[in-house]
Amino acid sequence: MVEFVRRYFETRYVMLSRSSLENLVKISQHQIFSPALKTLEICIDHLTERPNLNRVTRYWGNWIRALQQGSWNAQDENCLSDQEIEMEHPVLNHQEYNLLLEEQNFMMESGLNTAYITQALSSFSNVETVIVNNANRPWGATTQKRLTGLFPTNDMDDYDSIEFVKRALLVTFAAIVASKVSLRELDIVAGCNDEAISPDMLIFPKPYLQYFQSLPTSLTSLSLAVSPGRRMGQNDRWASDLMGFMNIFPHIQRLELGFDPRDEHKRFSHIAQVLRLQNLQDVNINGVDCSAEDLVVFLLDHKNTLKEVTLSCIGIPGGRECWQSLLRTVRDKLFLKVLTLDYCQSGALDVFYRDGDGDNGIQLSNFIQICEREDWTDIIEKIRVGHMKAS
Repeated sequence: MVEFVRRYFETRYVMLSRSSLENLVKISQHQIFSPALKTLEICIDHLTERPNLNRVTRYWGNWIRALQQGSWNAQDENCLSDQEIEMEHPVLNHQEYNLLLEEQNFMMESGLNTAYITQALSSFSNVETVIVNNANRPWGATTQKRLTGLFPTNDMDDYDSIEFVKRALLVTFAAIVASKVSLRELDIVAGCNDEAISPDMLIFPKPYLQYFQSLPTSLTSLSLAVSPGRRMGQNDRWASDLMGFMNIFPHIQRLELGFDPRDEHKRFSHIAQVLRLQNLQDVNINGVDCSAEDLVVFLLDHKNTLKEVTLSCIGIPGGRECWQSLLRTVRDKLFLKVLTLDYCQSGALDVFYRDGDGDNGIQLSNFIQICEREDWTDIIEKIRVGHMKAS
């Protein structure tokens, strides 16, 4: 029983449909299931006015989790293989589809989505994390497929879908505030591994912004995946849109900021100059091409609070000397407990640690972690830029 509860109720995946949210409310009222829930994931699966019968809905999160657990089953509610989906030739039941689409629109416009999630969050005594994502199949998606002949989409590639995701974010934030839940972490990572949310989807109307100032002070961790976008030039508001969103979170101590696709437009370079989080202790920056100076500016502006820094898939030009200079600056001017470099690069070359000591000969690693002050000199000396192969 304990394993059953842990597996199926510690994390729940819901979509903004009546059946999915009503089921969530029932779980929140259950004597055993309710206190087990720690993570609520709001999935962006939805119906559109013009369904694409040739589209394949993929859930990479379910696939990865099933492989890790050794529990792959193509018939499972949460794990349907791409091959099986592609072999199907969907025949759309227009009547059922239109009924569900009408219900979806009513739930959004009437505020019932917010009411259901608020009610559920108010009852989940141990919930710590809320996630907005499209990586996992939510409860109810397979039921909709049986009724309509087609899975709901989890894409964000047309106007209707973008508008749905924007409203789903409003629903999520409004429910968090209204429920007064003592939330610790919020992850907005929809579109990750494809194209993430763009900052203009994070613009909220002014009345909502005032309301969202009442987000719980316990909310100290934010994971955000954003698209660097393609709009550049005089009217480009990418940085200001993102900064307007970040201002909602004055208590953030941990920030994971990822770019998907990779930031090759110097977006991080712009926000590094202006983003200030006065309580920031732990930061993870992922998927960025920038200069060492950009990173130095950002890190030094938070030097009084920063304890842990992770740089994942960061590209800095200038070769080994540039990376060594960056590490020396961090060593001399910050007082970090942990610095981690994970799959970083300089141009097309890898940044790695070359350890020629020990019984196993030369050891190469592009995962570099510095935890002790005495490690700095050794890492700086032995860091290399090149192709990951022993000479």
